[in-house]
Amino acid sequence: MFTDILGISACYNPLILVIEAWEKGQHDPEKLKDVIAFAQAIALRLCPPPKKAGENIYFYNGQMELITFDILYWCTLNTPEQAILSNVLALIQSDAKMEEALIIASCSDVLKGDLARMAEELLDVKQAKNNDHWRSFRKGAVQALNIFSASGHLAENTSKCDFRFHDLKKKKLTIYLVADPNRMKIFAPWLSLLSWCSVQEIVLYETEQPYTEATKPVLFLLDEASNFRIDGLISRLTEVREYGIRMWFFLQSLAAFKKAYSQDELDILLDQCEFQHYLGVASHKMADLVTKTIGNQTLVTEQFQLGHTHSDLVTINTGEMAQSLITSDEILRSSNSLLCINGQAPMEIQPVSYAEIMPWKTWQGINPFFGKKFKAKTRIRLKY
Repeated sequence: MFTDILGISACYNPLILVIEAWEKGQHDPEKLKDVIAFAQAIALRLCPPPKKAGENIYFYNGQMELITFDILYWCTLNTPEQAILSNVLALIQSDAKMEEALIIASCSDVLKGDLARMAEELLDVKQAKNNDHWRSFRKGAVQALNIFSASGHLAENTSKCDFRFHDLKKKKLTIYLVADPNRMKIFAPWLSLLSWCSVQEIVLYETEQPYTEATKPVLFLLDEASNFRIDGLISRLTEVREYGIRMWFFLQSLAAFKKAYSQDELDILLDQCEFQHYLGVASHKMADLVTKTIGNQTLVTEQFQLGHTHSDLVTINTGEMAQSLITSDEILRSSNSLLCINGQAPMEIQPVSYAEIMPWKTWQGINPFFGKKFKAKTRIRLKY
C-alpha cells in the first residue's frame, strides 16, 4: 500500500561521507582527518553506548572498534560501490573473510598506517588462545548491523545514493525519512544515522561555500522525536542556526524525550526554543511546567484603612502581587492550545486542522496509514 501511494523509496548510502573524505584526501591530506572521524561517528549511531557504564564498556569499545575498522576497510581498500553497510555486516559474519581482511589491512599504509595498527590490534585479540573476547566483539557488532542484512528491508535502501542531503541547500526539495511504526525500535539506529548524515552534509556544504554565496534555509520537522535518540543532535542546536538549519520538534511527552535523551538535553532543547506550542496537555506535571513557562501578571491591589475613630481619614495603601496568567487546572480543562513566542505575550488559540482550511484541504492527498483523506468542515478560507 505504501509503495502504491508514496512510490519506490529512494536510496542513500551513509558511508558516502567516509568515501568522499577518503577520495578528497588523495588530493588534500588535510581531508584525511575526517575519514576515521566519520567512520567512528557512523559506528556510534549504529551502536549507541550503554546507558550504564561498567564491565560491558570493554566489550562495547571492542565492537565499536570492529565496526569502525570494517567501515574503513571497505571505504579505503575497495571500490566505492562495494562500500555499503550490508557488506560491512557480511564481512563480520564470516570469520575466515574477516581474518583475511585484517591481514590485508595490516600490510597497508593507508591513513598513515592507522588502519594497519587497528588491524594488528584486532588480530591480536582474534588469534589469542582464549578468544572469547573476539567472539563477544563480533556478536555485538553483528547485532548492531543485522538490520542491513542482504535479505532485509534496508540493504537496497543503503546500497547507493539517489540523492544527497546537501541538495536541500541548492534547490527546492523535500526529503522524507519514513519508517513503519510497528518496527520503529528496529529501524531507530538507521533513522538516527540518516538524521546525523543530513545535518553533517549540510554543515560540510555550508563550510565549503564562499561567505558571499547565499544558500537556501533548511527546515527539519522531527515528528515523534522522542521515539529514538540521535546522538549529538541536541548539543548541536546552539550551532546549526549558523548553517541555515531550523528544527521543529514534535513531542508527545517531555518525559519520553527525557527518557530517550537526558534531563540536561531536555533543558538545552527548551532553552533553544524560539517558540513553544502546547496542545492537549493531560498531566498535572506538564500543566505546572506550562504555567511556569507562560509566567505571571502583575496585579495592583488597594487596601483601605478606616482608622480608629470616626474622625480619622480613610487611608489607601497600594501594592503589587504576582498572579499566574493561567493556572494548571485551567490548562487541563481547556480545549484550546497555548503558544509562546520569544519576545511576545503568550497566546491562547484554537487549533485548526489543515482539513478545515480552504484551499489547503483540496491540496492534501490520501493518508497512507488510513487509505483516505482527512475530512472536516471548513473553518478558514485563505486567498492567494
